[in-house]
Amino acid sequence: MKTWRIIFALAVVIVAAFGIWRLTMRQSSAPAVMPSSSQPTPAPVDAEESADESPIDPAKTIERLGPYAGLSAHELWKLRPPMRKSEVYPPKTAAQFAMWQWWRAMRQADGNFEHKTPIEFYGKVVDQNNQPIGGATVNLQWSIIGGTDNRTLKTESDGRFSITGIQGKGISVYAFKSRYLTGLRGKGSYEYAGFYEHNFHVPDPNNPVVFQLWKLGESEPMYKWIASVDLSVDGKPTSVDIKTGRISSAGELSFSVMRDEQPGSRQSGYTLTVRAANGGGIATSSDEEF
Repeated sequence: MKTWRIIFALAVVIVAAFGIWRLTMRQSSAPAVMPSSSQPTPAPVDAEESADESPIDPAKTIERLGPYAGLSAHELWKLRPPMRKSEVYPPKTAAQFAMWQWWRAMRQADGNFEHKTPIEFYGKVVDQNNQPIGGATVNLQWSIIGGTDNRTLKTESDGRFSITGIQGKGISVYAFKSRYLTGLRGKGSYEYAGFYEHNFHVPDPNNPVVFQLWKLGESEPMYKWIASVDLSVDGKPTSVDIKTGRISSAGELSFSVMRDEQPGSRQSGYTLTVRAANGGGIATSSDEEF
């Protein structure tokens, strides 16, 4: 009886060992699963968005939101830290951490908080000589929840204007006046909610944003005419009266053509010369805005 028990126990051990050996061989012989090159690669995500969209560990909420964790939007607006432009992420300084913590907490408390940001704007309109322009018109448009709002102002005698007491995410400014040209420096767009944006703006009544218009001078008389003139190719000038378009020896505008013969070649070149007399000039294009 004792011998039978020993034989049974050895049989169980052998069967168990055989099963383990088969399982090991099956796992080792199975092909490794490699990532398929046909699978789409996730698109790169902005560092801040990636951090904010990931699940928040309750144990790290205090760290992510700092002293602003669990506060209502009303309470958070009272504790809004000084905002300064910062395109650096992750934040490097305590001030940058505070801005991000407050911004995250506000986004959780009120998804529309950016369009409720207080806006103050101080500007000044000058001409190309940096002289203030009074009476210029300034169109202001700012974003609000569900759309935009706008207002039109006039500059003071010193060229200054301002707007306060409004709310929005950002504001656009466009200045103009009769007999002035509005160029790239006569308009602008300014962000108030996203301190990480390139055009984030911190208002300062003592340092207004300067908008420049180009004052037009007295215009010269314009003449339009069509003339058909046979010009010789010997370089002899033909003068035209700019008021009538007729050929005149005393004309203010002269044209001459010279034919350049190329020895041994069937090709010849022509040179057209245009001259303006009596202190006149010829306008040419330029890369400058005005």
